[in-house]
Amino acid sequence: MPNPRPNKILLVEDEDTLRLSLEIKLNMTNQYHVTSCASGEDAIERLQADTYDVVLLDYRLPGLTGLDVLRWMQEQKVSAPVIVLSGMEDDSIPLDAMRLGAYDYIRKAHMDYEGLTLAIESVYERYLYRVALSNREKEELVERQRAQELETLRTFQNSVTSIGQFAENGLTGLTRKLEVHRAALASLIGPENQQRFQKIFQELTQDVELVSSGVKSMVDLSTFVAKKLSGIEKSPDTP
Repeated sequence: MPNPRPNKILLVEDEDTLRLSLEIKLNMTNQYHVTSCASGEDAIERLQADTYDVVLLDYRLPGLTGLDVLRWMQEQKVSAPVIVLSGMEDDSIPLDAMRLGAYDYIRKAHMDYEGLTLAIESVYERYLYRVALSNREKEELVERQRAQELETLRTFQNSVTSIGQFAENGLTGLTRKLEVHRAALASLIGPENQQRFQKIFQELTQDVELVSSGVKSMVDLSTFVAKKLSGIEKSPDTP
């Protein structure tokens, strides 16, 4: 779970004087723990090795640029909020940075320490809000899927119960008819065929009873599933 306030800062700046100045000022507050590097390649290595609350990322770097790092973060789904720093007066830079997921953009000529710390706090608050919103959306999606699955199971269970009860009633009626016809037909069968006749009817009765037993088990199982589903739907602790 993210920290309630930003603590771990990754500073990516190739100008030694500015990088050391920012690192010292941020560390001196005892609020931030700053890790710094001077290239996009080093930034990616650190992002692969550790997690950061906020990334301060210079736009122009030797080798991989700040936009290259942002693009890599987007592809790798590294969600740390990024503030892009630039010494260039080019209005297209912040637009490109925002398209690649940057949270904020600061021109170095307009940058002061107080404004930077405010920006760090602001982007981190927005990041926490997005994380909370994303988590809530995921929870709502899981809940909708669970409700759909329960509804599907409920529909299936109701269908099984209806079919089972229909079959059970039909088999009960068939058993009664067999007994009625057995008595009626027995009087028409000669003595020499009575034993064979009774055996055939006994086998038919046993087969019907076996099927009836299976149907009853299916209905009982469906009733058990219905009780379980009711318990799941009523349970407040079910995710």
